Parts: sequence; C-alpha cells; structure tokens
Amino acid sequence: MQKIIESLVSTGQWGEHDVVLGIRAGFKCEYCDKDLLASVENYKEWQKDHIIPTSKGGADINDNIAISCKTCNVNIKSRWNPAELAEENATREDLIKIVRKYVKNRRTQMLSDICLFREIAFSE
Repeated sequence: MQKIIESLVSTGQWGEHDVVLGIRAGFKCEYCDKDLLASVENYKEWQKDHIIPTSKGGADINDNIAISCKTCNVNIKSRWNPAELAEENATREDLIKIVRKYVKNRRTQMLSDICLFREIAFSE
C-alpha cells in the first residue's frame, strides 16, 4: 500500500490523504460503485463527502468521509443525513449501507421519471 501511495503522490496529481481514502474505497464511489479511474469523465467526478454532513453535526475526520462520485454526492445525497435512520452508535460501514440504499432508491425513482420524460418528449 505504501508503494501505491508514494507512486501516486509522486505524480504531483494526488495528495497523500486522497490516495489513502481512495485505497480504502477501492477507487470507487462508496455509494454506487462507479469506478472513478475508469475514464476521464468518471475521474472528474471524484469527490469527498461527509457521510454525516458537517451541517448536521458530522465530524471532519476520515471515518466520516467517503469517496463519492459527483452524481451521488451533489445530485442525490446532498445534505441528507443517514444518521437519522441509523441505530445509535452506528459504524461507518452501517452508515455507508444506509446511504447506498438511499442512493439506489433515489436512482430508481429518477430513472422512472426519466422514462416518463422520454416517453413524453419522443412520443411523436
């Protein structure tokens, strides 16, 4: 792992903190599994998200940070707080599971909406 960290940091494109978070996440969005190194478009979506938003009392520590794609972070999860559905003393993994379920449900609803929009837009 240290070799990966050093090699990526040596490119001048990565900070050590981002590499450590990326390794923990497998370089994928922790909410939808999008491979963030699969393409330029995916890489440009790389973001860090506070699992429990700082505006909702979440700490600015590694255990409260997830690697996320922009779509999940900004367009779907936003400031939604998974702690509202979690049991007391939920682990990071518990919170990630709650967010993953939330994201999946929101994506399903959004896809349904898009299908309706396409039906309307291309009905002629």
